[in-house]
Amino acid sequence: GGSCLRGRPRSAKAAPDGTSAINLRRCPFGTLAVGRERVVCGVHLGLMRGALQAVGAPLEATRLEPFVRPDLCVAHFQARASG
Repeated sequence: GGSCLRGRPRSAKAAPDGTSAINLRRCPFGTLAVGRERVVCGVHLGLMRGALQAVGAPLEATRLEPFVRPDLCVAHFQARASG
């Protein structure tokens, strides 16, 4: 388990500037987040950041766009800075 955190996820869409985005369709916090996006989605972003750092992933989560559509959030990533 957790291997998807170690490299670029298969569903990630890479941009020319080296950033990536992943469409999140089944948010475990979706129902709770409605109307509380700032807090709930901030916690979700923090969990993603911590998980990626804990496994030494080459990517870091930079932001989370909540409810781009009612059933879709978008997580954004970039290469982790060296050092």
